[in-house]
Amino acid sequence: LTRMLQNDGIQSLFVQCPTPTKGAAKQIVHDPVGLCGADDGLALWALMKLLLGAAALRFLQATVTFGALVPAGIFVPSLYMGACVGR
Repeated sequence: LTRMLQNDGIQSLFVQCPTPTKGAAKQIVHDPVGLCGADDGLALWALMKLLLGAAALRFLQATVTFGALVPAGIFVPSLYMGACVGR
């Protein structure tokens, strides 16, 4: 999550996972992070650790850049952190 561009990361965090329907063909969804593929408890736990770790890392990065007195946005990193924690 931290290696991709913030716009792509935010988009993948806000996209809805398709609900499976009986007898329908499987829908193809752009899911670069694998958020929709976690089915069992172990995969969900690993995904939760990934999301919380990414949010914590972005929080540290935003804290450093906000206090460095250089122009580096605060809105998009805040949106990214909220998307990670809210997902």
